[in-house]
Amino acid sequence: MLSVEVTSLGTFGATANDTVTVTIQDINDNYPTFSSSHYEATIQENMPAGIPITFTTQPVHVEDLDQGDNAKLSLTLDSYSSTYFEIAPSTVQGSANLLIRVKDNTILDYEQRHSITLTVWANETSTRERNSASTTIQLNITNQNDNIPNFTASEYSASVREASVQEGSSVSTSVITVKAIDYDLPNFGFVSYALRGGDGMFSIDSSGLVTVASYQLDRETKSVYYISVEATDPGGLKDTAQLTVNITDVNDNPPVFRRDYDGYLKENETSFSKPIIVSVSLPNASSLRKLV
Repeated sequence: MLSVEVTSLGTFGATANDTVTVTIQDINDNYPTFSSSHYEATIQENMPAGIPITFTTQPVHVEDLDQGDNAKLSLTLDSYSSTYFEIAPSTVQGSANLLIRVKDNTILDYEQRHSITLTVWANETSTRERNSASTTIQLNITNQNDNIPNFTASEYSASVREASVQEGSSVSTSVITVKAIDYDLPNFGFVSYALRGGDGMFSIDSSGLVTVASYQLDRETKSVYYISVEATDPGGLKDTAQLTVNITDVNDNPPVFRRDYDGYLKENETSFSKPIIVSVSLPNASSLRKLV
């Protein structure tokens, strides 16, 4: 600041100067603002607590252009989201990029929901006005192979109507349908089936239908098959069940004499000099013997 003395004759006399400091006090004339009104993020289902969500757009940035106490902000999530997520930092002076972390992962189930909308609030904490602002985050949950296929039964027992097959049955004859359920959504929820055991006599298709695969089913050779059935999903998770297939008998074998027979009968005699015992073999039955 400059001061100049002016005489009565209108001339300038002595001068003096000094420095004056003007302090401009801040007023609360700026609202908190986010860099965007909406953000996109992703996270895998079942991610554990402490893992941050991944933003696919820009990070969440908040700022308040005021100074001092007028720029102190509290960051919170809406009441629903705060049960499952937490925000960091929770307080901001002026500006900051925000981080959202998992607190409770029970909500991260792709089979129940594909996305969640979170609302973030920025509130002034030390002003009379308590100005605030909000933004939303659409959090998309990505599918993971987190469900194991499960058969509807651990054992599929033979029965006359379902799992009993006649010997000599033609190829593609239906035996039984087994079922495994995988609660994952596509593509992890698809189940493929395979048979272990059965001597190649049976096959199974993608629906779980077991059919005859060979013309050589012979009850006289083998009357029952014990088979392990596997259900596998695209991620390699699997379950097994036991299948018993009984082969029922049909009358497909004639009786067979054991050997040729001869004997002697004298004339005028009513019995053989040496008795002849005729023996007939019946499949799966005791031999029949007849004294002649």
